Amino acid sequence: MPTADIFSLSPAAWCLVIVAAILVGMAKAGIAGLGILVVAIMADLFPAKISTGILLPMLIMADIGAVRYYNRHADWKMLSRIIPASLVGVLIGAFVLDQLSNLQLRRIIGVVTLILLALTILRDRGVISDDRFPKGTGVSICAGMAVGIVTMLANAAGPLMAVYLLAMGLNKKNEFIGTIAWFFLVLNVFKVPFSIYLDLITVESFVFNLKLLPVILVGGVIGIAIVKRIKQKPYLIWVYSLTAVACIKLLL
Repeated sequence: MPTADIFSLSPAAWCLVIVAAILVGMAKAGIAGLGILVVAIMADLFPAKISTGILLPMLIMADIGAVRYYNRHADWKMLSRIIPASLVGVLIGAFVLDQLSNLQLRRIIGVVTLILLALTILRDRGVISDDRFPKGTGVSICAGMAVGIVTMLANAAGPLMAVYLLAMGLNKKNEFIGTIAWFFLVLNVFKVPFSIYLDLITVESFVFNLKLLPVILVGGVIGIAIVKRIKQKPYLIWVYSLTAVACIKLLL
């Protein structure tokens, strides 16, 4: 359970938390690659299980901002195919999460984020072609359950969802961002009761989240401002390198 002592952070740790909050806002505004870096930072700063509960309200705050901005661009037909299975995946993930120790979850987060990082890099390099993915109902069910489990365990299912949407042919930037924003808002709100039940979200952790709300909003504004201007290749190399280092640290 998160206690007040956990939030007595050093100045250096506070700087990392503020950076993570800015990155959350930027990620939800459509800047690719930042989400898994945030997960790794938070799991390094806090006990792994508690880090998932601390991060969840931050993600919801950013989701709300993203939904407000990209509201008209969501593909609801696509969402209706994957959300039901994803909710089942969250239930499975909550059960598994209850059985894990902090050390086990820390290592799972490290492994999962490294795998998702590799998947993202392979897709970016064209090694994995979105056109080759099957597009049947079974794929939506399997993808949905996988996304639900990963997001409940590690808040790190963004790359999986991105691969699924691109494989389904959703490649227009605003529709892509809007669909992801609505999807994770629904899933993250659904996760809240389970995180409260597992003592991962408490009054203390929520007060901590509220302190970071202005920083998250600033991150969202920054993300919206630069999403059209950013040079993708050097940016992704930088983000992926930092993420790999952070994930490896979780495994040590």
